[in-house]
Amino acid sequence: MSEQYQQPFHPGVQTTDRLLRKKEVLAVSGLAVSSLYDLIRRGDFPRPRKLGERSVAWRESEIRAWIESRQPVEG
Repeated sequence: MSEQYQQPFHPGVQTTDRLLRKKEVLAVSGLAVSSLYDLIRRGDFPRPRKLGERSVAWRESEIRAWIESRQPVEG
């Protein structure tokens, strides 16, 4: 994982909100494509923003907030 995603997330601290394409979202979240779209369909993952007719992106802040909200798996 890239160093930028290892930085702690601080709610309330305003930073530039990048738009992440699907490849980056999958890398950061660790999800598979089918899991990503299943979570979106169920309303359990942020919906992408339409950039054009055939392209979408997600707000980095929403993806980071989703990651922070996940419960760690014990075991």
